[in-house]
Amino acid sequence: MRFRGQKRRIQSTTIKAHTMSDSSKLGKLGEDLAVQYLLKNNYRILHRNWGLHHGYEIDIIATNGIDIIFIEVKTRRSDVFQKPEEAVNENKIKRICMAAHGYVRKYNINMPYRFDIIAIVYPNSEGYTIKHIKNAFKYPLYTNRLRYKKWF
Repeated sequence: MRFRGQKRRIQSTTIKAHTMSDSSKLGKLGEDLAVQYLLKNNYRILHRNWGLHHGYEIDIIATNGIDIIFIEVKTRRSDVFQKPEEAVNENKIKRICMAAHGYVRKYNINMPYRFDIIAIVYPNSEGYTIKHIKNAFKYPLYTNRLRYKKWF
């Protein structure tokens, strides 16, 4: 509100461009490498970064013509302290399974499905290693709480 004789204030706002953090760039790079690997091995990519809402996301959904495959991609610069696949903990598995359940219901999928992990160690631009763990964990049967079995 202005009174007579007061000058109008102009507020200036600066808008910062959102820049990705180094870990986000590495994660995106890892997902791109995983997609290249899957395409080279005759998989068809159905979706990338599909999710129900925040926190319930599947990195890659692919098919090999027989199964629907829900893939979690983990990329690290080094595996000295922890292997990338070891970062997929119980909570992450629960969220992946819930998102997969939503995907199957939404698209009325009537095919067998499995959960894979693609672990990438990318120390520098000169080389990287990819480890594809098929059937990394099983979809839990719901009783009173979520249970799962890791295969790595």
